[in-house]
Amino acid sequence: AQRLQKYYSHLEFLFSPTLFVVGGGVSKSYQEFLPLLSLTTAIVPAELRNNAGILGAAALAVEKVADTKKAAAKKK
Repeated sequence: AQRLQKYYSHLEFLFSPTLFVVGGGVSKSYQEFLPLLSLTTAIVPAELRNNAGILGAAALAVEKVADTKKAAAKKK
């Protein structure tokens, strides 16, 4: 939690955000980490938690397949 505190405190100083939305491993175990942080900015876990990257990659793949099919249909 000390490294997270240092990191988010630095981000607060640089950007003065109104909200931090955390993903990845921190969001996976947010109940363990977030209560230990002392920030003036609200901090919440991402809605999709640790799955956001995987779901984003899957959505991009579906989009690319659809674009490829559309392009192939136009050539016919």
